[in-house]
Amino acid sequence: EILDLSKTGVRFKTRVKYDFKPGYLLKLNFTLDDSNKTSISQLVEVKWVSGQLVGGEFKPQDPSTQKQLGFYFMS
Repeated sequence: EILDLSKTGVRFKTRVKYDFKPGYLLKLNFTLDDSNKTSISQLVEVKWVSGQLVGGEFKPQDPSTQKQLGFYFMS
């Protein structure tokens, strides 16, 4: 579940507790709640973990995803 989203990163909650550590790279797939239901598939570097909550930074962000998130935040 995505809790916070920005152009550069994300905070999400997992359904179960994983042993993620800062520095881990994850492939995160999610759908924006825009009118097009835009699918995002993005590599995320874990920055912090607290139980089932995870904060991560998009790494490296491809131009297409950058554009999609830019439009999302402008609407």
